Amino acid sequence: MYPTILTPTAHPRLLWRLETAGAPAPSDPARLLAGLRLHLDHAPLTTVLVQIGARRQGYVALRGCAGCVHDRCAPGCPGELLRRLLAQAAPALTLRPVPRGLAARPTTRVVLATPGRHPQPLDAALLTPWPEARLVIGWRTHAARLQAGALLAVGADDPSPEAAVQARGWRAWPLPARLTRRWAQVALPTCPLHAGARNLTPTLCIPDGVDLDMPTAAAVRPEIDARLANWLTLVMARPTTLGADTAPAPEEAPPSRWPMGPQGLAPVALGALVAQILAEPSFQSTRKGQSGITKGRLAGLKYPGLSEPVARSLVVWFDRAGVLAPPEDGQGPWRAPRPFALTDLDRIATTLRATPLPTNEDVHAAYGGIG
Repeated sequence: MYPTILTPTAHPRLLWRLETAGAPAPSDPARLLAGLRLHLDHAPLTTVLVQIGARRQGYVALRGCAGCVHDRCAPGCPGELLRRLLAQAAPALTLRPVPRGLAARPTTRVVLATPGRHPQPLDAALLTPWPEARLVIGWRTHAARLQAGALLAVGADDPSPEAAVQARGWRAWPLPARLTRRWAQVALPTCPLHAGARNLTPTLCIPDGVDLDMPTAAAVRPEIDARLANWLTLVMARPTTLGADTAPAPEEAPPSRWPMGPQGLAPVALGALVAQILAEPSFQSTRKGQSGITKGRLAGLKYPGLSEPVARSLVVWFDRAGVLAPPEDGQGPWRAPRPFALTDLDRIATTLRATPLPTNEDVHAAYGGIG
């Protein structure tokens, strides 16, 4: 099976610098891992480690929104959700936007890699042999399976980057010189090659506390990824033919595991909303009867497409599907907040798919004249 070739998308991507305050190790690794997996269920994540001499700096590139750089993110923004995750699981780490991306560096050798059968994690130790290097690791979930890809860029110094990556149990493909020169100009790092990573866990390239303060560069050149995709397709299918410019067939998106929500709420929007509900701090409380959702709390999220009628339908639907915990003794089923009885996204999606959407009459019968 060939790795998946990614082509450019229209989704806005931003680069963030990972800054440390105190010890860089996550305070709750299990929670960080669970949060990263949840993030990857809805959006890809690229993590970057740059080394110049003895200095290292970590970055992440991910989809964002127009309000990211002003710290006024739209509801459901992946950048805002990642910031919340770090605040809870790794409070020593913060994200700072890098609007113009990374500067071009004197890169002479670039290797693309995908996990082999028994891969080892690619970490900061991999960069030690070179005076200057850049490691890009892309993570995503495709067809409900974790996938990863990597890109290692170094100078002319030994050792061979291809051999170093292969020693970690990864397959490697060195880029031809013409593509290496172009890649050195990319301000927003990306990894165009992904394959199954069932023996790996998603991670961040956590910095060592030293800020590189790298100069900025011009915006990303959008034609680079398309050229890389063309070359990679030829390498995988016909290794002896490297000069043609035949574009790969577009990849067909896998069907969503989520059903259509009330009033046309798209499956992908429903999945992102459920993930946000599970991670939303305002829905968690230690006071009895105060943790959970109501139609008012849902509508208060101001999530795109989530009006008050949709929120009512969702609560009734979640109740019928058994997604919500039973109401506390003495509390009505619709007024009082109710937490989720299920927290596994796959199980929630399967349960909702098996439960018909409530009709308008069902919702009216449940709420009646309740405001």
